[in-house]
Amino acid sequence: MKFRVEVTESAQAQIEKYYDWYQENIPSFATPWLSKLFEALDTLRQFPNRCPLSPEHDEFREEVRQLLYGKRRNAYRILFTVQDDIVYVLHIRHHAEARLTAEEIYGEEFGDET
Repeated sequence: MKFRVEVTESAQAQIEKYYDWYQENIPSFATPWLSKLFEALDTLRQFPNRCPLSPEHDEFREEVRQLLYGKRRNAYRILFTVQDDIVYVLHIRHHAEARLTAEEIYGEEFGDET
């Protein structure tokens, strides 16, 4: 079964933020980084459930998985969920950033539901 990969608005904004940073600070790295990121996202079309649950997955209503992309200082966590035949890319996080919170996904009302 092939899955469709959809990048959420939030994840797209993060991709653009990181790309812009690389363009400004390491221009020769920006385009290859972006190209390989999209190659990594494309691998989610097949067997997305091969990826482990993210460390923060138990804070969410659905399973949140992660795909690691990059190496060392340039490592990122691609956080996503699978619903039916669609992989929703929720966030792209630099490995050194704090864990994703439920409020970042669901908004402030999430705290009121528990």
